[in-house]
Amino acid sequence: ANAPRDGRPRLGHVLQLATYCLLVEETYGTRPTYGIIKYADQQFAIHYDADLEAQMLQVIREMRASLAHDEANRNHVEPWRCATCGVRHACDQALK
Repeated sequence: ANAPRDGRPRLGHVLQLATYCLLVEETYGTRPTYGIIKYADQQFAIHYDADLEAQMLQVIREMRASLAHDEANRNHVEPWRCATCGVRHACDQALK
């Protein structure tokens, strides 16, 4: 896929990269200082710092809290994601 039109990587991709950085640190004992998000037409070097780590950990806490309270509803802000989802056939929240 191409990079977003606004010239910045998607937040979800940045948080996913931060998660990988945390896993690298936990697995190898070395903290990455950055990671690269590569789209078909552009790439971004993302600095992995304490602020990004804290943001990613906060999102994980929120996700876990939602799951614990059975409130993890699908996000339909971008309907095309639902239409192309690989598990749409089994989802009770799929868009019609």
